[in-house]
Amino acid sequence: MHPFAATLLALTLLTGAGLLWFGNRLERAALLAIVIYLVATPFAAIIQFDSWRSGLLILEVILFLVFWAAAEASNRWWLTAAAGFQLISVISFAMPLLLSDMLVLTGILMRLGAWCLVVIAMGFGVFETRLHRRMAVPAQA
Repeated sequence: MHPFAATLLALTLLTGAGLLWFGNRLERAALLAIVIYLVATPFAAIIQFDSWRSGLLILEVILFLVFWAAAEASNRWWLTAAAGFQLISVISFAMPLLLSDMLVLTGILMRLGAWCLVVIAMGFGVFETRLHRRMAVPAQA
């Protein structure tokens, strides 16, 4: 595994642990979708037509829909940001259909960058959840 990929996976797991510990029900559901996404990615990568990875596209769309549904039902901004970043990843799958094979790497790098932004949003989500819990506790006099 490339050191960058290992670092990104470690940051994903670290922020995921923070969301598991401090998050509410919807944030934990989004975290479950992320874990399923990470586990299913190697299996979905097998399904492809020419250079178009349709198995990964299905996973990306499902993760986007989970983020979007959680953002609609919750008052957490990080879920909205994660859904937007995930939409960038979904749209990047159209690049092999529109461009030559030489620019497929651009789509892959776009998905990698979008995932970095999702992990950053998850980190801010841990902060937001902790702050929300701190503000929800009534002050004792």
